[in-house]
Amino acid sequence: MTIAIAETSCPAPFVLHYEMVRRGSRYYGFITSAVGEDTPTVVHQPLKNGKDELEELMVQQFRRCWDSHPEHHHSMVLYTTSPILRKLLAEQHNLFPGLMLRSVATGPALTATWSSARAALTDSILRFDMQREEHRRMSRKGQRMVVATDASKGTHSPAIGWAAACSDGQLRSGSIHGNSIEEGEFHAVQRAIKNFAAPHLGILDVLTDSLEVYRFINLPHIRQRIDNPCKQATACLTAIDRAQREGIVVNVHWVRGHNGHILNDFADRAAVNARRCTQWKLGQAHSQSLEAGIRSDLRGEVRGVNNPVVLLPDFVGDDAREAKAA
Repeated sequence: MTIAIAETSCPAPFVLHYEMVRRGSRYYGFITSAVGEDTPTVVHQPLKNGKDELEELMVQQFRRCWDSHPEHHHSMVLYTTSPILRKLLAEQHNLFPGLMLRSVATGPALTATWSSARAALTDSILRFDMQREEHRRMSRKGQRMVVATDASKGTHSPAIGWAAACSDGQLRSGSIHGNSIEEGEFHAVQRAIKNFAAPHLGILDVLTDSLEVYRFINLPHIRQRIDNPCKQATACLTAIDRAQREGIVVNVHWVRGHNGHILNDFADRAAVNARRCTQWKLGQAHSQSLEAGIRSDLRGEVRGVNNPVVLLPDFVGDDAREAKAA
């Protein structure tokens, strides 16, 4: 439908376009406007009343654009994606002499302006999302996470289960084949760092119940005495170095196993489960089902823990040893 109040051979193209996007639990309205060859303008704001509020903002934006371009009042053609705005302007056409309405963008000039306005809005939403992600990353930078690791090895099998139980309820477990329990303990620490040393973290505290792992990582003079460390130990050091190059402080503490520490207990359960499922060939589906049950129990225990530091052991006494400063 076209409503023409005054028409000239070269009316100025005018585009008003909007989009409503949801980010998390909030809605945001984006409005782009463009007149002729002017650079499109994009505005956005959070919406309390959804689409109705966005339609009101479109009316306000139209008025601002109209008032700021009096030179085109005698001949302007408007394409808008707002049906409410089109209806209002059609009903009040006598207030805007020279304005023509289009329900579709046609003609070279209007089509070009529409393309420019739409591209500007798309770019604005992209930049908005990037800024939100950067803000989220920076606001979370410095967070701390505590994760306990453990391994389990049977007497008559090379299968070694490993696990990492995290202060936020995450759980990872699996199995490797090896000759010693230390291989599994090192592998568990390495996997904990690989899985949980995310960019937003400031500090990752890893709890191992293996004194061999603790000493190898924290005491260079002990490490230097070992001519051929296992490949899992080397991979563990590599993971620590990589995380620390990314600005994450990695502390590897020792905590006595089977001594009541909540995360260590869950890591032990998950490691035993992973080892048994591999050793007894119970299948991946069965193993994952049991792991899911352990994870559910873990999340129930750590629910409400707002500061993971409370899950660090008391380093006074013989039941825990703190990481050594580099």
